[in-house]
Amino acid sequence: MDVSVVADSGASEAAHAPRERPGGKADANPSAEDAESEAGVHDEARRVVEAVAADEGWTDDGRREARVEAAVAALEAAHSRGSLGKSEALDELGLPEEYPVRGQDGETWWRKNVRPVLQAVGDYDSGVHGYRVDLDAGDGSDVYDPTAEF
Repeated sequence: MDVSVVADSGASEAAHAPRERPGGKADANPSAEDAESEAGVHDEARRVVEAVAADEGWTDDGRREARVEAAVAALEAAHSRGSLGKSEALDELGLPEEYPVRGQDGETWWRKNVRPVLQAVGDYDSGVHGYRVDLDAGDGSDVYDPTAEF
């Protein structure tokens, strides 16, 4: 499934506070514009992940929020890097350790939480062995809608 998404231009209060980026890198003094852009990306990533979670039937079994946070972090990393593959997420960035989901090893974490989201909004590129993602792309006309019939 190929979908483009558009970042929400609304800034939240979190846009003005330093925020840790996926992979453990924090901006000590982000500019207001950078913080607003980052908050927009986070909000859009969260919206996309929630839509995929609803479509995939993620149940609230006490782990749903951890699964959403894991997928949001991976989607933000994919956006900031331009792409994200399994080995990058698991080994290079260590995202399963940073955003663990109870009862899931790295392979399950990738397969159940991250891959469905990246498949929904990205294109797999065998050259980089990962999904290319740009949350700023598109005009909003083909934003992921889990209620749409395919």
